[in-house]
Order: sequence, then C-alpha cells, then structure tokens
Amino acid sequence: MGDFRVVVRLLSRRFAAPLAVLGLLVPVPASPQEKKMNDPVGVESAGEALAVAGGEVPRKSNSATGAAISSTFSGSANSAPYRVATVRANATVYVAVSVEFKTQAARAAYRDPEATVFAANERFADVFVATDAAYDRLVDNPQVVRFEVVGQASVPPPPLLRLAPSTKLVPEAVVRGGLDGYTGKGVIIAVVDTGLDFRHPDFVRTDLTGKPASRLLYFWDTLSAPRGTIAPTESPLKYPNGVSVGALYSREQLTEDLRSGLRQIPDPDSNSHGTAAAGIAAGNGRASNGRWVGVAPDADLIGVKIGEASGAMPNSYLLNAITEWLFRVAQAQGKALVISCSFGGQHGPRNGSTVFERHLSSHFGVVPGRVMFVAAGNERSLGLHAKVRFGGANQPGMLAWCADGNSAIEMYFSAGGGTVDARDLVFEPVKLNWSPGASNGCSAPGSKMIEKVDPMEINPISNEGETAMAVGTGPGGLRLSSHSGKSYTLDAYFAGAATNSGFYGSINAGANRVQVLYPGEQVGTPGTSQYVMTIGSYDWNDQFDGATQSSEGMPVIPGQLSSYSNPGYSRAGVIKPEIVAPGQYWTSSNARLSNGAPVEPHGSDKTGNYRIFNGTSAATPYAAGIAALMLQKNPRLTMLDIKNYLTRSATADARTGQVPNLNWGYGKLDLAAVHRALAAVPSAGTAGTPPKKLTLSKPQN
Repeated sequence: MGDFRVVVRLLSRRFAAPLAVLGLLVPVPASPQEKKMNDPVGVESAGEALAVAGGEVPRKSNSATGAAISSTFSGSANSAPYRVATVRANATVYVAVSVEFKTQAARAAYRDPEATVFAANERFADVFVATDAAYDRLVDNPQVVRFEVVGQASVPPPPLLRLAPSTKLVPEAVVRGGLDGYTGKGVIIAVVDTGLDFRHPDFVRTDLTGKPASRLLYFWDTLSAPRGTIAPTESPLKYPNGVSVGALYSREQLTEDLRSGLRQIPDPDSNSHGTAAAGIAAGNGRASNGRWVGVAPDADLIGVKIGEASGAMPNSYLLNAITEWLFRVAQAQGKALVISCSFGGQHGPRNGSTVFERHLSSHFGVVPGRVMFVAAGNERSLGLHAKVRFGGANQPGMLAWCADGNSAIEMYFSAGGGTVDARDLVFEPVKLNWSPGASNGCSAPGSKMIEKVDPMEINPISNEGETAMAVGTGPGGLRLSSHSGKSYTLDAYFAGAATNSGFYGSINAGANRVQVLYPGEQVGTPGTSQYVMTIGSYDWNDQFDGATQSSEGMPVIPGQLSSYSNPGYSRAGVIKPEIVAPGQYWTSSNARLSNGAPVEPHGSDKTGNYRIFNGTSAATPYAAGIAALMLQKNPRLTMLDIKNYLTRSATADARTGQVPNLNWGYGKLDLAAVHRALAAVPSAGTAGTPPKKLTLSKPQN
C-alpha cells in the first residue's frame, strides 16, 4: 500500500465527450457487476471475510421450516432461512417454495424472471426460487397469502450460452394509430437524433394527385454540408465565420427528392436510431399496411440530425439553438410542438445545475404548446455511481473501482450546505485485497492506478467542490478523509458510461464494512434538466419478427421495469424520471442508406423496412407521441401541465410499489394511464379543472 497522499485543490479537466443514443440492441454487453465482481474485503494484506447480512423471517413464511432449510445452505440454523445460495459446489442451488395465492387468477398471473412454477393447481403453486431478489418479490407480492420453504435442489449449471425461452407472452397493449379520436393532427413532433429517413414509407403521404409527398416540414442535417443536386434552404444557424451549420431541407425539397426517385439527398440517417424513434412517435405504418403504425400518425414531423453512424451525438451541444429554432417554426405554423430527445450521456453533476441544462429548462415550464421529452438512459446495471461519506482520519471513506482501459472518474464533494475546502480533503491511494481464491472480476493492473487528479473548483451554483481523476486499467482504491475532521459526502461517477468500468459494492473501512456503489441518481445529462420530462423504460413485449427476445440474459416480462432503465432521482432531489413508458421491445421504422440497403441488416425484419428497437430511447418518443395527442385536444397545455396530467394519471401496481420512487417516478404510462390522462385534459376553449400542482421534489423519508 502506498504511503503518499494526494490533496485535491482545484478542478480544470472537463469531460465533454459527445453524447450517445440511448437505444439498445440485444444482447447488451455485460457490466462489471454482471460479471460477478467480488467486492474487496479490505486494504490490508491480511484482508477479512466478506460480511453476509442477515434478515428477519417474513411473516408470510413458516419460520421453523425456513430455519431447517437454512441449515442446508449455511450450516447454521441461526442464518436467515430464506436467503438463497445461488452457486454451491459447482451446482446451481434453488429453494423450493410452496405458495398460496389469494385467487386462482392471481396464481395464474404470477410471473418472475428468477422463479419457475413447477406445479400448480387452483390457487396453489410450487416454485423454484433462484435468487434473494425473487424471494423478496414473493414476500412483497400482495396476492400471496402464505408460503413455506419446503426444500432445495442442486443441479449442474446450464450452458453459459443459451437462448431465451420461447415464452411468447401476451404483449401489453400500447397506443397505435391514435386514441379516443386523437391522432396528433395539428401538432409538430420534432425528433432530434441521428437523423430521419424521410424516404421511408411511414413518413410519406399521398397528395390529391396520387403523388408522394413528405410528412416532414423540415429536415435539418447539422453535420453535413449541402450535397446532391437539390439546393437546401438557408440553414437556421451559422458558424462565426459565416459557414452554415449543416443543411436544411424544406417539405417541398424533400418531396422533390421523393418524386425524382434519385435519392439526391444523401443518407439522412446512417444509424437508423432517429428513424426508429420517429416511427414510434408518429409513423403512419404505410410500409406494413398499418400494422406498425406509431402513436400520432397525423402529426407533422421535423427531423434534426445531430448524430453519426456510430451513434455518437457530436452536435448535441446545439440542442438549445435547435430548440429556439423549433419554437420559431412552430409559431410560424401556428401549431403546438413536442420535442423528442433519445440521447444523453454520463457526465456532469446529475443535478440539473449545469448551465446547459438550466438553459434548456428555461425554454419550458409555463410556455403554452411547447414540451420536451428526454431519455433517462440505459446504464442502470453498470455500477457507475459511488456515494461515500467521510470525516477525519478515524472516520475514513473508501472508494473502490474496476477500470477497463484508461477511464475518468468525476468527483463532486459537498459539505452539508457548507463550503468545501480543497486543502482539507485527503486522498490516500490504497491497494485492494480479496479473499483467497476470489476473483476481482477486473482486468490486470496497468502501470499506474491513478494517472492524474485535477485541481478542484467550487461550483457557485451547487456550492460543491468538483474535480476529476484519470485512472489506469485494473482495480483501484482510495481512502478519503479530512484534515480537520469535518464531514463530507463524495458523489463519484465513471464518465462516459464505459461499459467495462464500475465501482465495487462495498469495502472495509477499519472495522466496518461501508457501502461504495450507490444504486441511484444515475439519470444521464440532459435528462436531469428540471423542466423537461424524463422518461424511463418498462417491458411490454418479448417478440420481434416471430422470435422471442431476452434482456441482459433474462426473459422479458411485460409490465416489469426494464433491466437497464436508469434510476433517479436527480441529485438535486427533483423526481427523475418522472414516468416510465413502454420501451422494450418495439418493431419500428428502419432507415436505408442512399444505395437502398437497410441500415440495420442484422436487426431488421424480413422486409428490411422495420427493425428491433428498445431502451429509454424507445420509451421517450412513445411518451412524446402521447403528448401530441394531448396537445391536439388542447394546444395551450404547458410542459408543467403535461407533467401534471401524466404523473397524476400514471399507473401504480405491485411492480411499481409506492410512488413516487427512484425507479418508476410517478408510475407507468400504460394504456389505462393514457386513457386517464387524455380524458383529464380539457378541450381547447373550455375552462376544465386545473391540474393539481406537481411536487417536483423527492419524498422525504
């Protein structure tokens, strides 16, 4: 263990890496946590055993039977009887549980990705439970009257590579083609993304003469200079040297391209992410005879391309300028506007305090007919956030991480409302230790554990100390303390959402084991902007093109939170995401290149016209389409009105638990919630009942 100490003073480094799209394709790369990273047991060479927490026997279970079964697992009847050992002696261990449900219907409806019903009759079922989490869900299930642990089974582990089971579960109902007579007519939906393939049949209509016409009012490619034979309209924005920011094409110019059949405007979406998002929000389903129609098929569309074929969003910094231009277009058209942004990044303080996010928020709130939806992000399982509390040398805090390749850790220090003094903070690099035979689940160490610690700055908005640290490959750790004994809190994030870097769960600090990884406050930027609406994802369908899909190796169960959907809240205490919408899985519009080839040849259906699409990227345009229906009914609704109606109407059930919470926000935007929200909106020109004021802050526990 090194003796030297690094005192953090001022912050200079900024991580302004391009934002990325937030749609997922299966399979999702495993994160460090999913690779079974074992937590370090200490920082001294001797180490100590990993602590195992106990728990009380739930009242729904039989404690005597449970205690007997417990001894099979742990060798001690004093251990928590219901805790599950998932691997023992190279065999997978399951707990067998007999369950009594309130009704036969409740038993038949029971689904859990980590539990298997192996016998059932009337309201009773016998279930193999594979994990603690599945057991806890059984405990909390309001439809369960009683259950008993009745046995255990050890079986050889299955092959590492296995296909998802062919469940073909009944998909949850979603809005397609409008609802209750509303189809988005008279409303503009702007999709700011990797582009929008305006040639796709789902974004084309037929005029009175039978000729094709574009449904897009405009397509603004902010990345490419004008090319082809169709001269674009003057770009709405220029660089300081007078050069136009990309190329802007009007509806007339897009229609000219369609009718020429020559594909004169090159590659409007070489990634297909934006096209798929637009299809969910407002595709008219022409390429599928109406089967894959979007939420608001009569809405006008605007496509703004800020992303590349790789999915990176280098021009995301233009979002405020794009928003202002979209406002001008909507005003000139005399129409309400919905902006859908299925992108974000893991950088910044995650509390909405950046200038960029506060600027973005300033556009919305109480402006009639102007709303924005932003994806919460898909990094839930990556272990990107650590929260550490520490004081003097006798009250240290520990930071422990695994880095794959050179990575950056952003660090935000707070002092309970007081001033953070950089000279008072002490970093002590430490060597992590593991139990004998335990793997750290990380890459081999590089030449240096910590490459650089930047100077610190005090943020005058949040009063926090901000710095960053470059770390080398492999496991690493810090012991944190203060010279004065003053107490501080550190929020640390891996910048850029590197999929193979993450924090360990916990580590010993002296005689106590302290938590490192924090399962929350992970919504990406700009999703923590206060007045935009941030959308998480839940599962609603497990099929694409006739094949069953899995999610991070587990079955997709309609109605459950998507395994990747980022938890909130904002670090400022604002409830983010506000709501969770259907995000997994969608069949949506697929872009084509200028040569006619599908952009997603491996994720396309048999026709090439549609692709598989999921993630908070898919949930966001769905919510945007619902807002378009609401604005058709009343174009004077503000962003806060839309938030109020949607959050008040959101569905809470056994899966969401009590809301609001950091996973579901105010609940799920299922079909019943959409019906309630749309019915609650007063028609234009009527007084109606004003929506109840929305509580933006998280509940106090």
